[in-house]
Amino acid sequence: MSFSLLNPQAILDIVVLLGGVATTYSENILKIEFMLGAGVASLVWFVSLMLLGLFLRKFIQKIIVWQWIERLTVVLMFVIAINCIRLLINF
Repeated sequence: MSFSLLNPQAILDIVVLLGGVATTYSENILKIEFMLGAGVASLVWFVSLMLLGLFLRKFIQKIIVWQWIERLTVVLMFVIAINCIRLLINF
């Protein structure tokens, strides 16, 4: 819990991204609605992640599953890196 609450990247994301979007609303009621919506969405997201983790707990404890997760992560990182390089070349 403290990892997520004391994470400087998470705090920066909240302040910059959500704060920036909230400033686009001119009326205070819209700002309050946006704040409540973002809070509820965040709560639903993290509770869903927690429940998914509990549901898949026994499945993801297997070594073979982690090996496949790591392989997929490597492939995803290479795809992102290749796309970044392509964007830089075409820039």
